[in-house]
Amino acid sequence: MLILTARFNLTKQEYCVLSSLNEGLSVKAVAKNLDISLHTVNGHMKSIYFKLHVKSRGEAQHKFNEYKAAVANVELSFQNEEKAKRVDELAIANVEKADRAAELVIANVEKADRAAELEVALIGRSSANKKVYQTESKFLACLNALAMARDNETGNHILRTQHYVKTIALRLKEMGNYKIELSDEMIKLLFKAAPLHDIGKVGIPDSILHKPGRLNDEEWQVMKTHATIGRAILASAELETQGGSGVITVAIQIAGDHHEKWDGSGYPGGLKGEEISLPARIMALADVYDALMSKRVYKTGWSHEDVTSEIVSQSGAHFDPLVVDAFMMERSGFLAIHSKYKDD
Repeated sequence: MLILTARFNLTKQEYCVLSSLNEGLSVKAVAKNLDISLHTVNGHMKSIYFKLHVKSRGEAQHKFNEYKAAVANVELSFQNEEKAKRVDELAIANVEKADRAAELVIANVEKADRAAELEVALIGRSSANKKVYQTESKFLACLNALAMARDNETGNHILRTQHYVKTIALRLKEMGNYKIELSDEMIKLLFKAAPLHDIGKVGIPDSILHKPGRLNDEEWQVMKTHATIGRAILASAELETQGGSGVITVAIQIAGDHHEKWDGSGYPGGLKGEEISLPARIMALADVYDALMSKRVYKTGWSHEDVTSEIVSQSGAHFDPLVVDAFMMERSGFLAIHSKYKDD
C-alpha cells in the first residue's frame, strides 16, 4: 500500500467549485480513500493537498483523474445552476418590463382620452366665449350710438375724451405709477369704455339736457343724476355680458364716479381719494379739460394755457395729483388731440 501526498494548484473555476464544497468536503464521497486538506491564505483557498491510499502510482493517477472529473462535473453543475438562476431572473425582468409596458400603454391611452376631453371642452368654451364677446360688442355698439345721440355735447367730445384717457393712462404707466392697475389690457378696456362716461344722460329730460343756457339749481340737481342712471344702465348690461372682456365693468366705474373729486366734494357718492376708481379719476380730468376747452352757447372756450393752469390749481382738490402730473407731461398731446377732433 502506497501513501502518496500530492499538492495541486487550483484554477480560478476550481476555487469557486471547492469553495461551495469546502464545508462538507463532499468531494470525498466522489473520490473514496481520498483525504483532503486545504491551504488558505487570508481566508482564500490557494491550494489543496491529497493523501492517497493506493497500491501503485497508476492507481494514484487514476484516483486523481476521478477527482478531476468529479470537480469538473460539480463545476458544470454549478454553472448550470447559475445559468438557470440567470434565466429565471431574466424571465422575471421580462415579465416586469411587460407589466410596465402595459401600464405605460394604459397611461398613454388615459392621457389621450384626457387630451381629447380637454380639446372638446376648450372648443366648447371657445365657442361660448365667442358668443359672449359678440354679445358684448353688440351691446357696446348700441350703447355708444345711444350715448352719442343723447349727449348734449358733440360726438367729437366722446372721441376726444377717449384719446385723452388713453394718453394719461399710458403716461402714468411709463412714470411707474399704478403699474399693476394699468396693464396693457386695462388700458385697452379704458379706451373702449370711455365713450360711455355720460350714458346716463339718456335719462335726463330734453328740456334740461338741451337747454340753451345755464341750468338753475333745481335743473342742476336733475342733471347730476345722470351718473347714477349711467351706473344702473351699465350694471344691467353687465348681467347680459358676464364672462366678457370686462369693458362693461370699467364703464360702470367711469360712468358712476367720474364726477367724484379727490377731496370728497364731488357727486353722487362724495367719494374721496383712492375710494374713487382709477378709471374714473382719469376720466374726471379728461372730461373737465375738454369741457373747459369747448365752446358752448352759454360760454366761450378757454385757452389751452388757461385750462392747464386751472387743472394744476385743482391738483389734490378735484384731481388725483399723479393724474395731474401725467397730464402736465402730456399737455401738448392733449392740445394735438383737441385740434385733430375739433368741433365743426
